[in-house]
Amino acid sequence: MEVTIDDAILKGIEAHRGGEFDEADRWFSAILTVNPLHPDANHNLGCVAIDVGRPEDGLAYLKTAVTVCPEECRYWISYTVALIQSGKISESRDALAQARKNGAPTRVYNDLRRRIKEITRSGIKDQSENQLDKAIHHYKQGNFLEALEL
Repeated sequence: MEVTIDDAILKGIEAHRGGEFDEADRWFSAILTVNPLHPDANHNLGCVAIDVGRPEDGLAYLKTAVTVCPEECRYWISYTVALIQSGKISESRDALAQARKNGAPTRVYNDLRRRIKEITRSGIKDQSENQLDKAIHHYKQGNFLEALEL
């Protein structure tokens, strides 16, 4: 019996919900070998990465999902969560705005907005801001090659 993409998505979701992250990863990855731009497979693989504590690994998948299907609110919400957890705060603001534009529920939108504000107030910098600070420091110290690399 041949497994359809829809069947594979369902099996992947079932494995993910059951905490079988490696199994879920296999199902979603198998779909992407056939159709690398499949939005649900990309989204779900990104969500698995978030759930196993590797949100940075999920960013490319989630970015593909929102690019292929920009009107899908849940993709934007997951992408926002991964960006926040990856320390990409300025990007998370933009993604959250897109989530809101595409119908994010008020409660979800407000919760994510609150998380972004708390991180901003706590003084935690965006990864790109930290990299820029390091580059400036190297430049001021006369370490031009290190500054340029950053």
